[in-house]
Amino acid sequence: IMNEGTRGGRAAGFKFDSLLKLTQTKSTDGTTTVLDYLVTLYVGKDQRETLNLMADFPSVQTASRMLLSDLVSEVDSIKQSLEQCKMELKDLERDSEGPKPKKFKSKPKGGPVADPRAALLQSLAGGIGNLGSKNS
Repeated sequence: IMNEGTRGGRAAGFKFDSLLKLTQTKSTDGTTTVLDYLVTLYVGKDQRETLNLMADFPSVQTASRMLLSDLVSEVDSIKQSLEQCKMELKDLERDSEGPKPKKFKSKPKGGPVADPRAALLQSLAGGIGNLGSKNS
């Protein structure tokens, strides 16, 4: 979808599937495609650099080779690791010394945390926690 609302304007964007139609949609002469027209337009205005999309999106080619199933599997693995970190953090909090179990804060006051493993697990849980909550 190129325009939102009316035929007259308010261009909001387009779907990636629409890009495929640039080579399929032809003019009334039956030979010129929308893509041909756009290239001719930018070349005519001496704006060839606009057509160099690889410079603007260097990671697209690498990303296009990735399988969605691999990405889903990796996110699932990260979620499992996050849950394991949370369980280990709870175990460390429960086993911590002192009359009261201390809650770990993301920014400890007054010096380093007594057990560096707890600080590491806490920072991992805090950094990955947003990812886990968005995908649940």
